[in-house]
Amino acid sequence: MQSLKFNGLSSGIFVAENKGMRIITCISACFTILLFSNVFANDVKTYSLEKAKDYIDSHNPYEAIHILSKYKPASHELSLYHFIYANAYDLLKKPLDKITHLRMAYIYSQNDDTKERLLLERAETYMEIGYYSEATLIFKIFLKTFPDSTHKERVYQELADSLYRLGLFDEAIEFYEKVGDTYQALYGKANSLHAIGRIKEAHELFMTLMKKDRKYLESSQESLYNLGENFRLMGEYTAARIYFNLVNESPWKFRAYKSLGLIDKEEGQLDSAIRY
Repeated sequence: MQSLKFNGLSSGIFVAENKGMRIITCISACFTILLFSNVFANDVKTYSLEKAKDYIDSHNPYEAIHILSKYKPASHELSLYHFIYANAYDLLKKPLDKITHLRMAYIYSQNDDTKERLLLERAETYMEIGYYSEATLIFKIFLKTFPDSTHKERVYQELADSLYRLGLFDEAIEFYEKVGDTYQALYGKANSLHAIGRIKEAHELFMTLMKKDRKYLESSQESLYNLGENFRLMGEYTAARIYFNLVNESPWKFRAYKSLGLIDKEEGQLDSAIRY
């Protein structure tokens, strides 16, 4: 009796040295190899990018990350691998981790259309979390790398908004003007003109916008304050008071209080001004 070996694997069956028993042992060995092959194939399938994508689609980022952490991507899979990772962190509300993997996905991508979308998403993610310096840089890289992009006007708008948040109002105006006459661009331009002291120009643009869509212009606390302040600087105190009194959220309400106090001071109502 002896143990039969097949490609270095033992069948685990002891057989007599006869032809019939050897056939049985060979069948057993082949079955063992087939079993191991099936298990290995299932393991690869379990830890595949497709499976990770399925978990992302079903909003289960933890399982997706579990799979990705065990998966060893081939070189041609690296961009997709990091993009799926980015989506998992997006679902987990971890934007900085998302950005890291978007960057890696961009680096490994060999497709210009894909690289374009990845770079844009990276810039917009920076915008969402208030990293305006980083967003500005990536938007500018985008415009230089993809000058003929179909997303160019969208990037002009978002770059202008980012520059506005950084206090770079003159440059913001430049990009708002490149967008054209969309309501959002004109609104951004009006705010920027107001911020650099071009009050009359800003006022004229605000009035034009109010005729087109008053609700949009009054849709945020910042815009309500800017409108009130513009009216105040134009000497239209009654209109200014209306807008300042609509501001009720920080930090804009404290600026509105200060401006209301300045109006009372200008009108000689010192006792009332002190309250603000």
